[in-house]
Amino acid sequence: MKPSKMTKMLVFAAERAKTRPNYLAWVLEQYKETENLSDDDLAKFLQIKISQMPRLKLCLKPRTAHFAADVEQISSKHGLDSHALAKVIRLVDSVSAMVTAKTDSRYSGVLMAARARKTQRKQQEKEDSRGKRSKS
Repeated sequence: MKPSKMTKMLVFAAERAKTRPNYLAWVLEQYKETENLSDDDLAKFLQIKISQMPRLKLCLKPRTAHFAADVEQISSKHGLDSHALAKVIRLVDSVSAMVTAKTDSRYSGVLMAARARKTQRKQQEKEDSRGKRSKS
């Protein structure tokens, strides 16, 4: 197969992978949208050549349980900055979690728990002040 045909196929596959959250293509696309970056800007941030981006995009997203090892493996294989890649993935994961929490009622209790602590603190302060008054 000719190198140019192979490159076209890689670019095509990377474009398709943008729609699948399991692939780095999706993660990188989300990051570009969040940070308003071009492919060139992202390549500079990751410290790789723009021509290497299609192969990087076809990598699977690092597994949560093996995040550091997976990031290191991807980084060493593609010769990019592992800290930059980790930052990109973590930011996208954070934004996705916040969007999901807003729209998915299963996670609404997370926000309520933060409010509950404030209420508990006020209640504790009231009890403390009552105890001080009764001792005087």
